[in-house]
Amino acid sequence: MAETLNYMYKKKGFPEEQELVLCTVTKVLPNSIFVTLDEYENKEGLIHISEIAPGRIRNIRDYVIESKKVVCKILMVNKDRNQIDLSLRRVTLQQKLGKENELKEEKAAEKLLEAVAKNAKIDLKKLYDSAGIKIIEKYGSLFKGFQELVVKGESILIEAGMDKKVAGAIATIVKERIKPPEVKIN
Repeated sequence: MAETLNYMYKKKGFPEEQELVLCTVTKVLPNSIFVTLDEYENKEGLIHISEIAPGRIRNIRDYVIESKKVVCKILMVNKDRNQIDLSLRRVTLQQKLGKENELKEEKAAEKLLEAVAKNAKIDLKKLYDSAGIKIIEKYGSLFKGFQELVVKGESILIEAGMDKKVAGAIATIVKERIKPPEVKIN
């Protein structure tokens, strides 16, 4: 069972304005960049040259190249024309690092699901479809759901409609590998 999840959960629909998204550069033109939104199903967007970096840009390829991953901010969404305008320059370093950290946590959570599937001898795709998506829909991400699981126990999985055996298998591995979120009180 060397199967791996080579996909992140894909959101349906359109992103919200001002949302930060991970994108992959697909095409670089002299005054714009086309990207695919990695977190959304079949969504593409455009970054105008004025939204790449502050100041004058002599060569757009000094900032981006094809297949590069970038964190962008959604500026405008036109659902009727299926058009999404993005900005690279309006993303602060702190926002970029926060988004990258969120994605690392989500990949780690997907690896935990792989471990559960391997240990319980369950098909990974079936586990993802039956358990992973329920967790994402309820908590916003796998990692946040797993953190909640560490705090409140496997009952939250059972309440979400998961099989008791699967919930137990997930809870065991998650509790071994994820620490409860820390809260500082002053």
